[in-house]
Amino acid sequence: MKQRRFLKGFLSFLVSVVAVFSATAAVLYSLPSISAYAGQLALFSAVQTLQGDPSVLLPREAQGAADPVIPEQQASSEPQQQTDTEQEEEEPYVEEVIGSDVLEQSLAVSAESGKDYSIGAGFLRNYSSLSKEEILAAIQADPPFHTTDTREPQVLIIHTHTTESYYGSSENFRSTDKTQNMVAVGDEIVKELEKKGIGVIHDTEFYDYPSYNGGYARSAESIKKYLAEYPSIKIVLDVHRDALGSDSSKTAPTAVIDGKKVAQIMVVSNCNNPEKNNLPNFKQNLNIAARLQNALEEVAPGITRPVLFSYRDYNQGLAPGVLLAEVGGHANTLQQARWAGKYLGRALAQVVLDLQE
Repeated sequence: MKQRRFLKGFLSFLVSVVAVFSATAAVLYSLPSISAYAGQLALFSAVQTLQGDPSVLLPREAQGAADPVIPEQQASSEPQQQTDTEQEEEEPYVEEVIGSDVLEQSLAVSAESGKDYSIGAGFLRNYSSLSKEEILAAIQADPPFHTTDTREPQVLIIHTHTTESYYGSSENFRSTDKTQNMVAVGDEIVKELEKKGIGVIHDTEFYDYPSYNGGYARSAESIKKYLAEYPSIKIVLDVHRDALGSDSSKTAPTAVIDGKKVAQIMVVSNCNNPEKNNLPNFKQNLNIAARLQNALEEVAPGITRPVLFSYRDYNQGLAPGVLLAEVGGHANTLQQARWAGKYLGRALAQVVLDLQE
């Protein structure tokens, strides 16, 4: 009997030593959470054994115990959603030194005069033969389409003159570097749309390189393909930059928004030429252009130049809701244009959401 008790005590002691050794090794070598838990469990078993609880030597099924709950890692907690402000602070605004050959000035309009008509919060400059009454009737009509609450793409951002760039990028204000040309501005627009859950396609192909001529014909083919593949697309925005002034005196259309110098934006909506009948849906385009213009002024007062309404084309006969936007000019900086892109994206998102049924 004494020999049996001695043998049982010796075996218990041996198990305890092994368990303590395992637990110590798990801590020292920082094993994964499961191994660490096994070491903790072994240490607990050893303590129970030394306290005279023989049940810890039995298989788990025999004990009737539940599976262990492994503590969650700290990194598995749900990510915190960033606010718009927090995301903007990642790219702080930097005051820039502008060359002496650049004139920064606002080209915004604040009152009706001549060809400039008030269309709400913004203005339109009429170079067509249509009367003010005809233009306002098109603008005030019901929207030509509605959007839906869907993840399908509803906006297409494209750049017919992709290589257009800004002050300081190159001598001829053209660049194939997509971090320096119109693609960089389009990226900012896309970010703002995606923040609002709006599906968007950003076409970053070159349509003006290596050949500038024929750019609109090439981009038109792409727009047609996108519209056929994604019938959910309602708005197509061709994003450019303008070129104002002369070689000796360049004009940078600029507004100060929230304490930052921002490139001003000109929305372009064209009128049908009766002789060509090239834009039969021009009134529908104009309706959306006015909505975007007014949304821009609501988001960032002073950021717009008047909507340019004249006899041009720019692929706007392909569908209702095809527009062009000039973001600044060649004398603006890329930073000023990218901030304008942010505001343009917010305004465009507001238009899309306002058009939801």
